[in-house]
Amino acid sequence: MKYTKCIMALILMCVFTSVHAQKVIHNGKEYKVDKKEIYLDGVKVTDKLTEEEKTIIVATLEANKKKQKEERKATKKKRKEEKKYKKTQKKVKKLEKELKRKQKTQKKALKAKKKYEKALKKYEKRKRKNKLSPEDEIKWQKKLEKLQKKMEKAERKL
Repeated sequence: MKYTKCIMALILMCVFTSVHAQKVIHNGKEYKVDKKEIYLDGVKVTDKLTEEEKTIIVATLEANKKKQKEERKATKKKRKEEKKYKKTQKKVKKLEKELKRKQKTQKKALKAKKKYEKALKKYEKRKRKNKLSPEDEIKWQKKLEKLQKKMEKAERKL
Protein backbone atom coordinates (compact mmCIF):
# COMPACT_ATOMS: atom_id res chain seq x y z
CA MET A 1 0.00 0.00 0.00
CA LYS A 2 2.79 2.39 0.94
CA TYR A 3 4.76 1.49 -2.18
CA THR A 4 1.83 2.19 -4.47
CA LYS A 5 1.29 5.61 -2.88
CA CYS A 6 4.97 6.46 -3.27
CA ILE A 7 4.99 5.28 -6.85
CA MET A 8 1.87 7.26 -7.69
CA ALA A 9 3.40 10.38 -6.09
CA LEU A 10 6.57 9.93 -8.15
CA ILE A 11 4.59 9.50 -11.33
CA LEU A 12 2.53 12.62 -10.65
CA MET A 13 5.66 14.62 -9.86
CA CYS A 14 7.27 13.48 -13.10
CA VAL A 15 4.19 14.42 -15.11
CA PHE A 16 3.92 17.87 -13.57
CA THR A 17 7.62 18.60 -13.91
CA SER A 18 7.65 17.55 -17.53
CA VAL A 19 4.60 19.69 -18.34
CA HIS A 20 5.76 22.83 -16.55
CA ALA A 21 9.07 24.65 -16.55
CA GLN A 22 11.99 22.82 -15.00
CA LYS A 23 13.70 24.24 -11.92
CA VAL A 24 17.48 24.47 -11.78
CA ILE A 25 19.59 25.77 -8.92
CA HIS A 26 22.77 27.54 -10.01
CA ASN A 27 24.97 29.74 -7.79
CA GLY A 28 22.32 29.64 -5.04
CA LYS A 29 19.62 31.02 -7.34
CA GLU A 30 16.63 29.07 -8.57
CA TYR A 31 16.12 29.37 -12.31
CA LYS A 32 13.17 28.05 -14.25
CA VAL A 33 13.87 26.74 -17.72
CA ASP A 34 10.99 26.56 -20.18
CA LYS A 35 12.21 25.23 -23.52
CA LYS A 36 15.06 27.67 -24.33
CA GLU A 37 13.87 30.50 -22.09
CA ILE A 38 15.41 31.01 -18.63
CA TYR A 39 13.48 32.79 -15.86
CA LEU A 40 14.59 34.07 -12.45
CA ASP A 41 11.74 34.87 -10.04
CA GLY A 42 9.31 34.99 -12.94
CA VAL A 43 11.44 37.47 -14.93
CA LYS A 44 13.01 36.44 -18.23
CA VAL A 45 16.79 36.59 -17.88
CA THR A 46 17.87 34.63 -20.94
CA ASP A 47 19.41 37.67 -22.62
CA LYS A 48 21.20 38.86 -19.44
CA LEU A 49 23.07 35.60 -18.84
CA THR A 50 26.36 34.79 -20.50
CA GLU A 51 26.61 31.87 -22.90
CA GLU A 52 28.68 29.95 -20.34
CA GLU A 53 26.01 30.38 -17.64
CA LYS A 54 23.30 29.36 -20.10
CA THR A 55 25.16 26.19 -21.04
CA ILE A 56 25.81 25.38 -17.37
CA ILE A 57 22.11 25.87 -16.51
CA VAL A 58 20.98 23.79 -19.48
CA ALA A 59 23.56 21.09 -18.66
CA THR A 60 22.35 21.03 -15.06
CA LEU A 61 18.79 20.71 -16.32
CA GLU A 62 19.75 17.79 -18.55
CA ALA A 63 21.59 16.15 -15.68
CA ASN A 64 18.50 16.56 -13.48
CA LYS A 65 16.30 15.04 -16.19
CA LYS A 66 18.71 12.15 -16.58
CA LYS A 67 18.78 11.61 -12.83
CA GLN A 68 14.95 11.62 -12.66
CA LYS A 69 14.80 9.17 -15.54
CA GLU A 70 17.24 6.85 -13.76
CA GLU A 71 15.22 7.12 -10.54
CA ARG A 72 12.07 6.19 -12.44
CA LYS A 73 13.85 3.21 -13.96
CA ALA A 74 15.11 2.17 -10.54
CA THR A 75 11.63 2.37 -9.00
CA LYS A 76 10.19 0.46 -11.94
CA LYS A 77 12.86 -2.20 -11.58
CA LYS A 78 12.26 -2.38 -7.84
CA ARG A 79 8.52 -2.78 -8.44
CA LYS A 80 9.17 -5.63 -10.88
CA GLU A 81 11.47 -7.32 -8.40
CA GLU A 82 8.83 -6.99 -5.67
CA LYS A 83 6.23 -8.56 -7.94
CA LYS A 84 8.63 -11.36 -8.79
CA TYR A 85 9.37 -11.88 -5.09
CA LYS A 86 5.66 -12.02 -4.26
CA LYS A 87 5.09 -14.57 -7.02
CA THR A 88 7.88 -16.77 -5.70
CA GLN A 89 6.50 -16.42 -2.17
CA LYS A 90 3.10 -17.59 -3.41
CA LYS A 91 4.72 -20.55 -5.15
CA VAL A 92 6.67 -21.43 -2.00
CA LYS A 93 3.50 -21.27 0.12
CA LYS A 94 1.67 -23.42 -2.40
CA LEU A 95 4.47 -25.99 -2.40
CA GLU A 96 4.58 -26.00 1.40
CA LYS A 97 0.84 -26.56 1.51
CA GLU A 98 1.16 -29.41 -0.97
CA LEU A 99 3.97 -30.95 1.08
CA LYS A 100 1.90 -30.76 4.28
CA ARG A 101 -1.02 -32.37 2.50
CA LYS A 102 1.19 -35.21 1.25
CA GLN A 103 2.68 -35.73 4.69
CA LYS A 104 -0.79 -35.85 6.20
CA THR A 105 -1.86 -38.40 3.59
CA GLN A 106 1.22 -40.50 4.35
CA LYS A 107 0.45 -40.37 8.07
CA LYS A 108 -3.10 -41.49 7.44
CA ALA A 109 -1.92 -44.37 5.26
CA LEU A 110 0.63 -45.45 7.85
CA LYS A 111 -1.92 -45.23 10.63
CA ALA A 112 -4.45 -47.26 8.65
CA LYS A 113 -1.81 -49.90 7.89
CA LYS A 114 -0.79 -50.16 11.56
CA LYS A 115 -4.40 -50.43 12.65
CA TYR A 116 -5.03 -53.18 10.12
CA GLU A 117 -1.91 -55.13 11.12
CA LYS A 118 -2.74 -54.80 14.82
CA ALA A 119 -6.28 -56.05 14.28
CA LEU A 120 -4.99 -58.91 12.09
CA LYS A 121 -2.51 -60.00 14.79
CA LYS A 122 -5.22 -59.87 17.42
CA TYR A 123 -7.56 -61.91 15.21
CA GLU A 124 -4.90 -64.54 14.46
CA LYS A 125 -3.93 -64.80 18.12
CA ARG A 126 -7.53 -65.40 19.18
CA LYS A 127 -8.02 -67.85 16.33
CA ARG A 128 -4.95 -69.87 17.41
CA LYS A 129 -6.21 -70.01 20.97
CA ASN A 130 -9.67 -71.04 19.74
CA LYS A 131 -11.37 -68.14 21.51
CA LEU A 132 -13.52 -67.16 18.54
CA SER A 133 -17.08 -68.28 18.13
CA PRO A 134 -18.56 -68.50 14.60
CA GLU A 135 -20.32 -65.15 15.16
CA ASP A 136 -17.11 -63.53 16.35
CA GLU A 137 -15.32 -64.97 13.34
CA ILE A 138 -17.79 -63.23 11.00
CA LYS A 139 -17.48 -59.93 12.91
CA TRP A 140 -13.71 -60.09 12.76
CA GLN A 141 -13.77 -60.84 9.05
CA LYS A 142 -15.98 -57.79 8.41
CA LYS A 143 -13.80 -55.62 10.63
CA LEU A 144 -10.63 -56.76 8.88
CA GLU A 145 -12.21 -56.18 5.46
CA LYS A 146 -13.14 -52.61 6.43
CA LEU A 147 -9.69 -51.91 7.76
CA GLN A 148 -8.08 -53.38 4.65
CA LYS A 149 -10.25 -51.20 2.38
CA LYS A 150 -9.34 -48.10 4.40
CA MET A 151 -5.67 -49.01 4.15
CA GLU A 152 -5.85 -49.58 0.39
CA LYS A 153 -7.77 -46.34 -0.12
CA ALA A 154 -5.17 -44.37 1.88
CA GLU A 155 -2.34 -45.97 -0.12
CA ARG A 156 -4.06 -45.10 -3.42
CA LYS A 157 -4.24 -41.44 -2.35
CA LEU A 158 -0.48 -41.47 -2.02
